[in-house]
Amino acid sequence: MKKRIDGTLEDRFWGRVKISEGCWLWLGGRYPGGYGRMSVGRTHVGVHRISWIIHKGPIPNALCVLHRCDNPPCVNPDHLFLGTQLDNIQDCIEKGRSRRNYRLGKGRSGVPYVSWVSKVSKWRVLIPRVGGGQKMIGEFDALGEAKRLSDAFVAGEIPLAQAR
Repeated sequence: MKKRIDGTLEDRFWGRVKISEGCWLWLGGRYPGGYGRMSVGRTHVGVHRISWIIHKGPIPNALCVLHRCDNPPCVNPDHLFLGTQLDNIQDCIEKGRSRRNYRLGKGRSGVPYVSWVSKVSKWRVLIPRVGGGQKMIGEFDALGEAKRLSDAFVAGEIPLAQAR
C-alpha cells in the first residue's frame, strides 16, 4: 500500500512526481487510460490539469489540457497545452491514438465521420468519443445532408454536449 502524502494540493502533487529531462512522470494513482489522477475533495482530477494550474494558472472554462508528448502520465508543463474538446479529438485522430484509428476524410463516403449503413439505407454521421467508441449524431437519406452535419462538427459548430 502506498504511503499517504498529507499537506497542500501542491505538496501532494510533488510527492508523486518523478522529474527527468523529458517527461515528468506521475507515480500516483491513474485512470484506466494511464492518465494520472488525484483526489481533490470527493472527486478525482487529472494531474496534468493540476500541473497546468500550478505552473501556468487557471484553466479557462470549456478548455482541456492536452499533451504534446502523447504520454498520459506526463505532468511536465512544457509538454502541455490548452485546447477544446474538438482539438483533443482531432489531435487523437491525427496522431493515430484513437481506438478505431479514425482518419479525417478517409471514410467510405470520402466525408469525415460519415459512412453508409446498408441495414437502414442511410448515411450515418458517427463522431469519436474521447477514450474510444462513437456517438451517432444523425442519419440521412442524402450524403450532402450528412456532410453538412460532419462539416459543422469539424468546424466546432456543434455544441460539445451534443458530441458526448
